[in-house]
Amino acid sequence: MDFYICYQHKQREIDNACLIKTELERRGYSVKIIYVSAVHRLVGLSAGPNSVVVMPWMYDDININTALKIFGRKTSKIVNLRSEQISSEVNLESGFEFPKGQATEVYNICWGNKTKQRLLDRGIKEKYLLLTGAIGTDFDRAIFDGIYYSRYQLSQKYNLNPDKKWLLFISSFSYSGWSYQDLQKEMDRTALDLSDFYKLSLESKKHILQWLERFSKENPDVELIYRPHPAEKHDSDILSMAKVKNNFHVISECSINQWIRVCNNINTWYSTSIIDSYFLNKYCAILRPVSIPEPIDVEIMVGATFVTTYDEFLKVNTKSDNIFPIKKEIMSDFYSFDPQTPSYIRICNELEKIYKNEESKHYYSINTTCYHYSRSNGIIYLMFYYLCHYFKISNLFPFKNATLKSLERNAYRVSQYIKEFCSKLNDLLPKNNK
Repeated sequence: MDFYICYQHKQREIDNACLIKTELERRGYSVKIIYVSAVHRLVGLSAGPNSVVVMPWMYDDININTALKIFGRKTSKIVNLRSEQISSEVNLESGFEFPKGQATEVYNICWGNKTKQRLLDRGIKEKYLLLTGAIGTDFDRAIFDGIYYSRYQLSQKYNLNPDKKWLLFISSFSYSGWSYQDLQKEMDRTALDLSDFYKLSLESKKHILQWLERFSKENPDVELIYRPHPAEKHDSDILSMAKVKNNFHVISECSINQWIRVCNNINTWYSTSIIDSYFLNKYCAILRPVSIPEPIDVEIMVGATFVTTYDEFLKVNTKSDNIFPIKKEIMSDFYSFDPQTPSYIRICNELEKIYKNEESKHYYSINTTCYHYSRSNGIIYLMFYYLCHYFKISNLFPFKNATLKSLERNAYRVSQYIKEFCSKLNDLLPKNNK
């Protein structure tokens, strides 16, 4: 296999992985997309002498260990997609998001000059910094219009009225439903004190839900779509609201880009998905019923124009001449954009160079002092993997039939999605696009 592309969050990363896979296969390379899971860490895959391993993150030796456990100790070409490149002042000062240890010797995809300069300032060699732009923004280009559902198709799929206005709220309440133990684990992992932000998140969510509930009641002619964060856990308040209000819908399926394209009004609290609104030339309101101190705010939102009251929320969602809340100069600093060459082409050009260049190799080693892996957990995942793929375990446990059938479907769903989405992309993309 020439290239392995790993992903962690399906909703955030799988489309990007498919786009890279499709382009590389059109150039004659073999490519496999895999989920970074305990199954693969236990079973292992065998990377060839020139294989390029593309990871969604690469912070430290723990992540290096993960790559070596999956692909073998001969792995010598690792590329870090850096799936998250927009941060906050506090996170940057903590140093958590910057490569450490052997992770300083992998290639880094940089969305813009801001990320590239930060990594240079942290001592990362320039040869490891690849300025390509953000691949996610490629899907905002007109060439990809054909892969998305139409407004009418979505209305049929999710019981929405296509003749009404659609208001979208993009949630970034990833701490919703977390217990104190969950929060403590995350603070231990990141070495950050998240307690203040956790409280602020819960308070902000309470106010925003009140706004959405009031708006849905006062505007029955508008469909409200609540798009939860991929990490947002089951929330009884939101689901209850959806049950009692016919025009309030909680929908986690489809990409945020898909929903931004078809909705009339876009709103968010803290989500960096606002960049998709920017490149699609659609206004997105930033809702801030509770002020966020600048050191912990999303850096591209510092100094932006915020919606702080329900009256302001009502106003921006009922008029059409709103000015985008973030300045163009800030966006340009964080996102390199070439009108002629999409980011996926720029990324694949760099991946191809790494694959062909023998000097791109760097051999890594297992760091036993941070051997972050549980063999017993891996065995459990492995057993479940084979049960899901080769047996109908739902037939063995009829009292859990519905739950197990759902797990069985999920075990196959991703591979089927990759196959179908790559086929769509292959039909859509222009030839000879280097």
